[in-house]
Amino acid sequence: MTGLITIFTILVALSTTEAIRWAAIGIIFIFLFVFGYAWQGCVWLYCAEIAPLEYRHIGGAATAFGEWLMTFITVFAGPIGFANIGWYFWLWVISGNVIAVLFVFLLCPETGGRTLEDVDFLFIGTGFAGLRKDFVSNHEGFEGWDEKKKSDVEMSEVMS
Repeated sequence: MTGLITIFTILVALSTTEAIRWAAIGIIFIFLFVFGYAWQGCVWLYCAEIAPLEYRHIGGAATAFGEWLMTFITVFAGPIGFANIGWYFWLWVISGNVIAVLFVFLLCPETGGRTLEDVDFLFIGTGFAGLRKDFVSNHEGFEGWDEKKKSDVEMSEVMS
């Protein structure tokens, strides 16, 4: 997405011919397709997946609030930005994409195929969670993990 929006910004800055303008339109359509396919749903799903069960509703609410707040700011400030600084406004969008790439790489570990306990453990340890690609869920080095796991099992037996 960052590459596509960068190409789009360059084309908009160069838009001296009709062909370049049509190329920019084509690139932005590809960007929107990639955004909808690869990023839009991740925000909602990932938040619910990494939040502890008792706080998932708060995580979902924070996600919805953040999504709609940024949508409002974009729709409200976009025309003002375009009117005042023109194509330079797209540099703000590029910077947001770069920050998103860094955020995901450094702070969002892969959670596919992991249990909820494993996901909890990913966020308990120190360091950047997203860099733990070789994570093994043996829970060594975390005091109290076995007791927590045992109490969770006991609680689930009581509940059933």
